[in-house]
Amino acid sequence: MKPARVFLFLLVVFLVLGLLSWLFPPDGIRLGPALNIRFPGLRDYLSEMISQSGESGPSDQVSFSPDTSFVFFPGINRPADIAGQGISDSTLPEDTGEQKDTFPDYIPSFLYPPEGDTLLFPFFRKLEKVRARGGSVHIFHYGDSQIEGDRISSFLREKWQAVFGGGGPGAFPATPVVDETVSYRLSHSDNWKRTVFPDLVDSAHTARRLGFLMSADRIQTDSARARIILEWYPRARTHARKFEQAGFVYGQAADSFSFRMVINGEASNTCPLPPSENPRRISIPVEATENGRVEFEISVQRSPVFYAFFLENITGVQVHNIPVRGSAGLEFSRVNTGVWKESMEGMDPGLLILQFGINLVPGWNNQYEWYLTRLTRELRFLKSLFPSMPVMVIGVSDMARPGMDGPEPYTGAGEVRQAQRLAAMEAGCIYWDGCEAMGGPGSVIEWAHSDPPLARTDYTHFTYAGSRLFAVRLFEAFQREYIRYLSENQ
Repeated sequence: MKPARVFLFLLVVFLVLGLLSWLFPPDGIRLGPALNIRFPGLRDYLSEMISQSGESGPSDQVSFSPDTSFVFFPGINRPADIAGQGISDSTLPEDTGEQKDTFPDYIPSFLYPPEGDTLLFPFFRKLEKVRARGGSVHIFHYGDSQIEGDRISSFLREKWQAVFGGGGPGAFPATPVVDETVSYRLSHSDNWKRTVFPDLVDSAHTARRLGFLMSADRIQTDSARARIILEWYPRARTHARKFEQAGFVYGQAADSFSFRMVINGEASNTCPLPPSENPRRISIPVEATENGRVEFEISVQRSPVFYAFFLENITGVQVHNIPVRGSAGLEFSRVNTGVWKESMEGMDPGLLILQFGINLVPGWNNQYEWYLTRLTRELRFLKSLFPSMPVMVIGVSDMARPGMDGPEPYTGAGEVRQAQRLAAMEAGCIYWDGCEAMGGPGSVIEWAHSDPPLARTDYTHFTYAGSRLFAVRLFEAFQREYIRYLSENQ
């Protein structure tokens, strides 16, 4: 193509894009309750050019990268990139500095349903039992991309393991969406295939065979060897690096296969494993390594499904960080319940924490009754599976979006919080207000512009320092209730 034609083609493209940016509504075009399409305006580009050139401009003008591309709801078409493309909410280098460990001025208390202020007591009794007589107790922290990278869960884990015993980072999938956590980096061979709920939404209920991590991994090639590698960071959580056993949960295995552990170059004996249709938990004793790397090596003829891998102590507290990117927390009842629960074989569940909401707020469109009904039903379902295990709902954290004159709050954030609080009360669960823990509506703007920044400039996700502060406040709320438990059970 001649240079003149190339120039004309590019000129037409830029003119069309410029016209779209001029005509496109600032708030985007809503295609449904879960999908809102936005197009960057000329003002955004000009503001960025001004800031890069050093000229004065609005100090609060920021680039915006919300997590709305991963929103999915039952029965609504989802973007093709839901399975793991888009923003990376990992622990980035600029977020790895420690924040001073001081408790904040205001920490919201847990909210209980009527006559339910002892809902956490069974959990505290299990903690006391583990410390006094051994055994283990497992905490499952589910959430959206706000909890990715183990940034909030790891703080709770470290505190509880230091007091009640335990070690290791808990469970993790072979192919996580984010491969970096506070304590380690996970890599794997390229012959793994990951399956998550959106991949199975059009399948029959019984075919949605996901484990308690809400995912399943399979080795794609026959007669193959696959690897998973964990490399510890120098500043990894102390107890995360102290574990006594390693293993995984597998199922749908038509053939036998084998695996071994390789820790800092020293390999264990190869362990042959039998076929098993139902989920089966396998573990071997290992020596923990505070530095270096831990490898899982698996050899298969035909691959089984792997529901979870784990590094943990035989006794004590285990906290599992389970981010489900793009989720609204409404999928638990829609997977194969038998497989999901059986994948927890050998685990004594003590507490289930649900921290969702940031995928709902940007596309919120008068969905209060729908969300309240669905969330209440989901919470009751979880309670029916584990009647003695308390379920906690952490309300959506504060969020904002860029506006013409700076960041502005989302109009639906308050309704999401209200629905979460009411659903928790109606279902007999515990509620903790994540927005109030930050300081209330509008606080995310202060967090984003604090020193060090506590929230990213998408006004949605926490930085590492913000995640730590949020976790400190949550842990202190637990401490208050634990002290009350001790005072009432002397």
